[in-house]
Amino acid sequence: MAETSADNSAFISYRRAPGFTWARLIWEGLADRGIDAFLDLESNRAAGRFDERLLDEIERRPYFIVVLTDGTLERFVSPDDGMRREVEHAIETSRIIVPCFIAPFEPARFPAGLPQHIADALQQSQGATIYSQYLSEAIEKLATEMLVPVDIASVVRTREAGGILAQAKRELRAASSPSARAAPARHGPNDELGSGTDAPSSFAFVSYSKHDAGYVDRLVDHLEAHGVRCWLDRDDIGYGTEWQREIEKQLEAAAAVIVVMSPASAASDWVAIEVQQAKDLGKRLFPLLLDGRRFMSLNTLQYDDVTGGRLPADRWLDGLRGVLARPGRHD
Repeated sequence: MAETSADNSAFISYRRAPGFTWARLIWEGLADRGIDAFLDLESNRAAGRFDERLLDEIERRPYFIVVLTDGTLERFVSPDDGMRREVEHAIETSRIIVPCFIAPFEPARFPAGLPQHIADALQQSQGATIYSQYLSEAIEKLATEMLVPVDIASVVRTREAGGILAQAKRELRAASSPSARAAPARHGPNDELGSGTDAPSSFAFVSYSKHDAGYVDRLVDHLEAHGVRCWLDRDDIGYGTEWQREIEKQLEAAAAVIVVMSPASAASDWVAIEVQQAKDLGKRLFPLLLDGRRFMSLNTLQYDDVTGGRLPADRWLDGLRGVLARPGRHD
């Protein structure tokens, strides 16, 4: 089969009940944004028959979106399950797997009996948690940040789809964002802060929702311009054990934790985990209220009001810099 380059088309895999509605919404959202996505609309799934032609459709596209709702994976214990066959074919042909976790699906919890090779593929892939109230924002992120054009042949040759995705995203950002090219001090999950002879020993961990990424970009630019080194998850690592280890490592190394509070971050399981982990480690927390209400878990802490997209006040910034300036003190 001939393979083309610079493609960002996707195959959408789902379980008809209850995943069809979500799959259809994702399909329509991607189509509205000019992305070619294949969605099987036939009734064969309901009749228990598997259409072998779907395997060819998977191979025609570099991306494989798997819609995961509660109960989706339980039937994967059967080798004849149609959705399992789709996922396994995507793994075998080195497609870039993009799990879409439909809340309240827990990406960190898979059912007993799920084949290990499937669990590993899902955990090691970059995914997105989708909340109904932020569906449009999630699809926008999916279209603009995850489904970046890649060379399918390169995906097949390397069998390391995640690495190709990360590299493609970096190249896309460098080509389209002059500010990104001019900001080498920005850090993501693959950077080693606190290591090397020139690296500073103190930095701030930024906990936020990707829904607020536009503001967080400005915030980090502002902080680093004022001498505050920052670390934040830039989506270059996927869900699962690797992601969890990296987050834990950076939280332990950070001297302070900045929490950007908004309705989106309040709804984020991952922000809640990061905040709790930071409290367990005794880290100094510096909350910023971007929108909505202050987190109940942080109601005893002073916060700076940055509603409307304002940058933090000098007093807040001075307090943060004071904590970072204490050598060897991360509490």
